[in-house]
Amino acid sequence: MLKKIFIILILLSLTACNTLLIQKETYKSTQQQVVLGSIGNVTSNGISQNYLNKAIPKYSEGIILSMQVVPFTKQSYKAYAKASSRQGVTPSFKYIDSLKPQKEFVILQIADQEKLLSQLHHSDNASILQWLQQNKKAKVLSAVNLYINNKQLKQLQQAETVLLETQDYKSNVLKLYKKGRLLQSISFAETTPFAYKLAEFCWGKNSKNKWVLSGLVKNNKSCPSQQFKSYKKATKPKELIDY
Repeated sequence: MLKKIFIILILLSLTACNTLLIQKETYKSTQQQVVLGSIGNVTSNGISQNYLNKAIPKYSEGIILSMQVVPFTKQSYKAYAKASSRQGVTPSFKYIDSLKPQKEFVILQIADQEKLLSQLHHSDNASILQWLQQNKKAKVLSAVNLYINNKQLKQLQQAETVLLETQDYKSNVLKLYKKGRLLQSISFAETTPFAYKLAEFCWGKNSKNKWVLSGLVKNNKSCPSQQFKSYKKATKPKELIDY
Protein backbone atom coordinates (compact mmCIF):
# COMPACT_ATOMS: atom_id res chain seq x y z
CA MET A 1 0.00 0.00 0.00
CA LEU A 2 2.79 2.41 0.96
CA LYS A 3 4.59 1.54 -2.28
CA LYS A 4 1.50 2.50 -4.32
CA ILE A 5 1.15 5.79 -2.44
CA PHE A 6 4.84 6.51 -3.04
CA ILE A 7 4.46 5.88 -6.79
CA ILE A 8 1.39 8.13 -6.96
CA LEU A 9 3.26 10.92 -5.18
CA ILE A 10 6.16 10.60 -7.63
CA LEU A 11 3.79 10.79 -10.61
CA LEU A 12 2.05 13.84 -9.17
CA SER A 13 5.41 15.48 -8.57
CA LEU A 14 6.51 14.84 -12.16
CA THR A 15 3.22 16.24 -13.47
CA ALA A 16 3.62 19.38 -11.36
CA CYS A 17 7.17 19.85 -12.64
CA ASN A 18 5.88 19.84 -16.22
CA THR A 19 3.26 22.54 -15.71
CA LEU A 20 3.46 26.30 -15.25
CA LEU A 21 0.86 28.53 -13.63
CA ILE A 22 0.97 31.87 -15.41
CA GLN A 23 -1.67 34.59 -15.11
CA LYS A 24 -3.96 32.04 -13.39
CA GLU A 25 -3.72 29.74 -16.43
CA THR A 26 -1.98 26.37 -16.54
CA TYR A 27 0.52 25.70 -19.33
CA LYS A 28 2.52 22.61 -20.22
CA SER A 29 6.26 23.22 -20.25
CA THR A 30 8.16 22.03 -23.30
CA GLN A 31 11.77 21.72 -24.39
CA GLN A 32 11.02 21.27 -28.10
CA GLN A 33 10.40 23.87 -30.80
CA VAL A 34 6.59 23.91 -30.89
CA VAL A 35 4.60 26.00 -33.36
CA LEU A 36 1.39 27.87 -32.66
CA GLY A 37 -1.48 26.54 -34.79
CA SER A 38 0.12 23.14 -35.39
CA ILE A 39 -1.96 19.94 -35.24
CA GLY A 40 -0.99 16.82 -33.30
CA ASN A 41 -1.78 14.51 -30.45
CA VAL A 42 -0.50 13.63 -26.99
CA THR A 43 1.75 10.65 -26.33
CA SER A 44 2.32 9.07 -22.94
CA ASN A 45 5.14 6.92 -21.61
CA GLY A 46 3.29 6.10 -18.39
CA ILE A 47 5.09 8.85 -16.47
CA SER A 48 4.61 12.00 -18.51
CA GLN A 49 2.60 13.20 -21.49
CA ASN A 50 4.07 15.09 -24.43
CA TYR A 51 2.65 16.86 -27.45
CA LEU A 52 3.63 15.26 -30.76
CA ASN A 53 3.29 17.52 -33.79
CA LYS A 54 1.69 15.80 -36.79
CA ALA A 55 1.18 18.65 -39.25
CA ILE A 56 1.35 22.41 -39.75
CA PRO A 57 -1.72 23.50 -41.72
CA LYS A 58 -1.53 26.16 -44.40
CA TYR A 59 -3.06 29.35 -43.05
CA SER A 60 -3.21 31.51 -46.17
CA GLU A 61 -5.49 34.02 -44.43
CA GLY A 62 -4.15 35.59 -41.25
CA ILE A 63 -5.55 34.37 -37.94
CA ILE A 64 -5.89 37.04 -35.26
CA LEU A 65 -3.91 36.36 -32.09
CA SER A 66 -4.25 37.79 -28.60
CA MET A 67 -1.05 38.86 -26.88
CA GLN A 68 0.14 39.33 -23.31
CA VAL A 69 3.56 40.54 -22.18
CA VAL A 70 4.46 38.96 -18.84
CA PRO A 71 7.52 39.38 -16.58
CA PHE A 72 9.58 36.28 -15.90
CA THR A 73 9.38 34.56 -12.53
CA LYS A 74 11.87 32.07 -11.15
CA GLN A 75 9.63 29.19 -12.30
CA SER A 76 9.04 30.49 -15.84
CA TYR A 77 12.73 31.36 -16.27
CA LYS A 78 13.72 27.83 -15.27
CA ALA A 79 11.40 26.44 -17.98
CA TYR A 80 12.81 28.92 -20.51
CA ALA A 81 16.43 28.05 -19.65
CA LYS A 82 15.78 24.31 -20.03
CA ALA A 83 14.01 24.86 -23.35
CA SER A 84 16.86 27.04 -24.63
CA SER A 85 19.55 24.45 -23.93
CA ARG A 86 17.51 21.64 -25.49
CA GLN A 87 16.84 23.78 -28.58
CA GLY A 88 20.56 24.52 -28.96
CA VAL A 89 20.30 28.14 -27.85
CA THR A 90 22.18 29.79 -24.99
CA PRO A 91 19.78 31.59 -22.61
CA SER A 92 19.92 35.29 -23.42
CA PHE A 93 20.06 36.36 -19.79
CA LYS A 94 20.29 35.11 -16.21
CA TYR A 95 17.40 35.48 -13.82
CA ILE A 96 18.14 37.58 -10.74
CA ASP A 97 15.27 37.64 -8.28
CA SER A 98 16.09 41.10 -6.94
CA LEU A 99 16.26 42.69 -10.40
CA LYS A 100 13.37 45.06 -11.10
CA PRO A 101 11.81 45.18 -13.60
CA GLN A 102 12.30 41.61 -14.76
CA LYS A 103 12.82 40.54 -18.36
CA GLU A 104 9.55 39.76 -20.13
CA PHE A 105 8.15 37.05 -22.38
CA VAL A 106 5.10 36.85 -24.62
CA ILE A 107 1.95 34.74 -24.43
CA LEU A 108 0.27 34.35 -27.83
CA GLN A 109 -3.12 32.69 -28.20
CA ILE A 110 -5.50 31.93 -31.06
CA ALA A 111 -8.24 34.57 -30.81
CA ASP A 112 -10.12 33.97 -34.06
CA GLN A 113 -11.12 30.31 -33.74
CA GLU A 114 -13.68 30.58 -36.54
CA LYS A 115 -11.03 31.67 -39.06
CA LEU A 116 -8.71 28.83 -38.01
CA LEU A 117 -11.45 26.20 -38.36
CA SER A 118 -12.66 27.50 -41.73
CA GLN A 119 -9.13 27.33 -43.15
CA LEU A 120 -8.77 23.72 -42.08
CA HIS A 121 -11.59 23.03 -44.57
CA HIS A 122 -9.63 24.57 -47.46
CA SER A 123 -8.40 22.22 -50.19
CA ASP A 124 -4.79 23.00 -49.17
CA ASN A 125 -5.48 21.21 -45.89
CA ALA A 126 -7.52 18.28 -47.26
CA SER A 127 -5.15 15.60 -45.94
CA ILE A 128 -5.08 17.24 -42.49
CA LEU A 129 -8.88 17.42 -42.37
CA GLN A 130 -9.04 13.73 -43.25
CA TRP A 131 -6.61 12.96 -40.42
CA LEU A 132 -8.77 14.98 -38.01
CA GLN A 133 -11.82 12.96 -39.06
CA GLN A 134 -9.98 9.78 -38.13
CA ASN A 135 -8.49 10.96 -34.84
CA LYS A 136 -10.92 12.07 -32.14
CA LYS A 137 -8.02 12.85 -29.79
CA ALA A 138 -6.43 15.36 -32.17
CA LYS A 139 -5.21 18.62 -30.64
CA VAL A 140 -4.30 22.07 -31.87
CA LEU A 141 -1.58 24.07 -30.17
CA SER A 142 -3.73 27.06 -29.24
CA ALA A 143 -1.39 29.13 -27.05
CA VAL A 144 2.35 29.44 -26.58
CA ASN A 145 4.71 31.18 -24.17
CA LEU A 146 7.89 32.29 -25.88
CA TYR A 147 10.95 34.43 -25.44
CA ILE A 148 11.87 36.92 -28.17
CA ASN A 149 14.61 39.51 -28.29
CA ASN A 150 14.10 43.10 -27.13
CA LYS A 151 13.73 44.52 -30.64
CA GLN A 152 11.01 42.02 -31.57
CA LEU A 153 9.25 42.58 -28.24
CA LYS A 154 9.06 46.33 -28.91
CA GLN A 155 7.71 45.65 -32.40
CA LEU A 156 5.02 43.38 -30.96
CA GLN A 157 4.01 46.02 -28.43
CA GLN A 158 3.75 48.65 -31.19
CA ALA A 159 1.53 46.46 -33.36
CA GLU A 160 -2.24 46.95 -33.36
CA THR A 161 -2.88 43.52 -34.87
CA VAL A 162 -0.85 40.30 -34.69
CA LEU A 163 -1.69 37.62 -37.25
CA LEU A 164 -0.59 34.00 -37.62
CA GLU A 165 0.13 33.17 -41.26
CA THR A 166 1.86 30.50 -43.30
CA GLN A 167 4.70 32.08 -45.23
CA ASP A 168 6.64 29.19 -46.74
CA TYR A 169 5.86 25.49 -46.93
CA LYS A 170 4.95 24.35 -43.41
CA SER A 171 6.44 27.49 -41.87
CA ASN A 172 4.24 29.73 -39.70
CA VAL A 173 5.16 33.33 -39.00
CA LEU A 174 3.84 36.24 -36.98
CA LYS A 175 2.77 39.25 -39.05
CA LEU A 176 2.65 42.53 -37.14
CA TYR A 177 0.38 45.30 -38.46
CA LYS A 178 -0.28 48.90 -37.48
CA LYS A 179 -2.91 51.04 -39.23
CA GLY A 180 -3.14 48.36 -41.91
CA ARG A 181 0.58 48.50 -42.67
CA LEU A 182 2.92 45.53 -42.19
CA LEU A 183 5.52 46.42 -39.56
CA GLN A 184 7.42 43.17 -39.31
CA SER A 185 7.35 39.40 -39.83
CA ILE A 186 8.74 37.15 -37.10
CA SER A 187 9.47 33.49 -37.76
CA PHE A 188 8.87 31.03 -34.92
CA ALA A 189 12.38 29.76 -35.62
CA GLU A 190 13.63 33.10 -34.24
CA THR A 191 11.86 32.55 -30.92
CA THR A 192 12.30 30.23 -27.95
CA PRO A 193 8.99 28.60 -26.93
CA PHE A 194 8.94 27.06 -23.47
CA ALA A 195 5.29 26.37 -22.62
CA TYR A 196 2.00 25.85 -24.43
CA LYS A 197 -1.70 25.04 -24.16
CA LEU A 198 -3.72 22.63 -26.28
CA ALA A 199 -7.32 22.68 -27.44
CA GLU A 200 -9.51 19.94 -28.88
CA PHE A 201 -11.85 20.02 -31.86
CA CYS A 202 -15.63 19.72 -31.92
CA TRP A 203 -17.71 18.60 -34.90
CA GLY A 204 -21.15 20.09 -35.50
CA LYS A 205 -23.61 20.69 -38.33
CA ASN A 206 -23.52 23.90 -40.32
CA SER A 207 -26.42 25.74 -41.99
CA LYS A 208 -26.27 23.26 -44.89
CA ASN A 209 -26.69 20.31 -42.51
CA LYS A 210 -23.12 19.23 -43.15
CA TRP A 211 -20.74 18.04 -40.42
CA VAL A 212 -17.84 20.48 -40.08
CA LEU A 213 -15.30 21.59 -37.49
CA SER A 214 -17.53 23.78 -35.35
CA GLY A 215 -15.45 24.86 -32.38
CA LEU A 216 -12.53 24.40 -30.01
CA VAL A 217 -12.68 23.49 -26.34
CA LYS A 218 -10.01 23.44 -23.68
CA ASN A 219 -8.01 20.23 -23.45
CA ASN A 220 -10.03 17.40 -21.84
CA LYS A 221 -13.24 19.48 -21.73
CA SER A 222 -16.56 18.41 -23.29
CA CYS A 223 -18.02 19.82 -26.48
CA PRO A 224 -21.32 21.76 -26.33
CA SER A 225 -24.62 19.96 -26.84
CA GLN A 226 -25.09 18.39 -30.29
CA GLN A 227 -21.36 18.61 -30.99
CA PHE A 228 -18.85 15.76 -30.83
CA LYS A 229 -15.09 15.29 -30.59
CA SER A 230 -15.39 12.17 -32.71
CA TYR A 231 -16.28 12.72 -36.37
CA LYS A 232 -17.24 9.06 -36.66
CA LYS A 233 -19.65 9.40 -33.75
CA ALA A 234 -21.04 12.65 -35.14
CA THR A 235 -21.81 11.12 -38.53
CA LYS A 236 -23.08 7.82 -37.16
CA PRO A 237 -26.84 7.32 -37.60
CA LYS A 238 -28.56 8.64 -34.48
CA GLU A 239 -30.30 5.38 -33.65
CA LEU A 240 -26.91 3.63 -33.57
CA ILE A 241 -25.13 6.10 -31.28
CA ASP A 242 -24.27 4.55 -27.93
CA TYR A 243 -24.73 7.30 -25.38
